[in-house]
Amino acid sequence: MSVSMGSGYAPNRRVDFGWIGESWRLFSQSPTPWIVLFLINFVINGILRTTLHAVFPNPNFSGNTPGMPTWAGSVSTQTMSPVGQIMSSLISWPISSFFAACFYRMAVRQVRGETIGTGDMFEGGPYFVQMLIANFVLGVLYIGGVIACCVGVFAVAGLMLPMQAMVADGVPAMDAVTRSYNAMKSDLLNAALFSFVLVLVVLAGIIPCGLGLFATVPMAYLMGALAYRDMGDMPVKTAFAPDYGAPQPGAWPPPPNTGASAGFGQPGGAPQFGQPPAQSNQPGAWPAQPSNPPGVWPPPQAPDQPGSALPPQGAAPSDWPAQSAPPAFGQTPPSDPQSPPDDPNRPLGGV
Repeated sequence: MSVSMGSGYAPNRRVDFGWIGESWRLFSQSPTPWIVLFLINFVINGILRTTLHAVFPNPNFSGNTPGMPTWAGSVSTQTMSPVGQIMSSLISWPISSFFAACFYRMAVRQVRGETIGTGDMFEGGPYFVQMLIANFVLGVLYIGGVIACCVGVFAVAGLMLPMQAMVADGVPAMDAVTRSYNAMKSDLLNAALFSFVLVLVVLAGIIPCGLGLFATVPMAYLMGALAYRDMGDMPVKTAFAPDYGAPQPGAWPPPPNTGASAGFGQPGGAPQFGQPPAQSNQPGAWPAQPSNPPGVWPPPQAPDQPGSALPPQGAAPSDWPAQSAPPAFGQTPPSDPQSPPDDPNRPLGGV
């Protein structure tokens, strides 16, 4: 279960460059699902581009740039005809959106404190459609940033840093765009600078033969989720209520959240406030109704039963002597000549 942190007063939030180190620590805790998902994404995109290169070759391509590996030229869009490049964009858009949903879903879960594994790699599937819309909007914003100024691309990237993580957490695409903008605009300069540093971190993974991308690419997704946590009011995780199971007859008190309580004396029930308890000897009733309730005198025993605890039968109340009114304050009560002199019950002051 999770609850929103609310929209009450909060101090001004700042972009935290410590997200870089924190993303590395999170990746180091569970690297396996990140690496496996990155490999699957890389292989699928490589097969797609190689196929399109073979089907739609670029006749004007004169060869790889000096120093470019052969495999890099085979997956570059430069080796495709214009039709191939359009087809590559149209096909890679849904594929990249699906994997972005999966990557960001794992990032959000891990940032929230949950444990992730290889079985969680494709949990982003339910957010695919919204991520598709989000990536389209993001592409349009990037184009606008390029037209305005190349530096505007980093401003757009900074403003939209937590947006895709929000989508992977169930926020609709257009709401995520608005929330991301509102969350990051107060620290726009640092957000743009952080986006530039993030690109440098990812590119640094290319240096050791591209192997560093297995770490820096997942770190980029984790940084987006960390920005969502610290800047975008990520719902925090709460403890789940324990499962008490079905109420058992005679159990008291009944488990919480099991519906309206039954009447007093019924299995698992209690009387309503102000209502007298019902007398019941049903099996499992709480509290059990004793056959001889304590504190009741005389106990229900027959007078002729041996060992009966009945008190001696005295005179009936109608045979008791009439009692006179008590004396006034300060007066001596009248004596009782019928009482013997040593009667301990004789009133004080009598003769």
